[in-house]
Amino acid sequence: MALTVLLELSSIFWWSDGLHKLFRGVEWWQPDEDCVSELICEATKKTNGTKRGKARTRIIKHFIWQNAAKRLIAILEELEKEN
Repeated sequence: MALTVLLELSSIFWWSDGLHKLFRGVEWWQPDEDCVSELICEATKKTNGTKRGKARTRIIKHFIWQNAAKRLIAILEELEKEN
């Protein structure tokens, strides 16, 4: 498994008129963009070093608002069960 360099950032947004309360106690991390770029390039290669299919096709097919909404609903339902 490849690792990337991360930078810890403040999760306090004082300019946001109360939004910072949502992030109280949360660790916020930003990946090193160059390192992540390399990892993405490597992930698009097959084990024999040739390129896989275009990531754009997979993103268009799977990373859609309907999937994001379904995932958010599932997360909210889990949170409701815990409370």
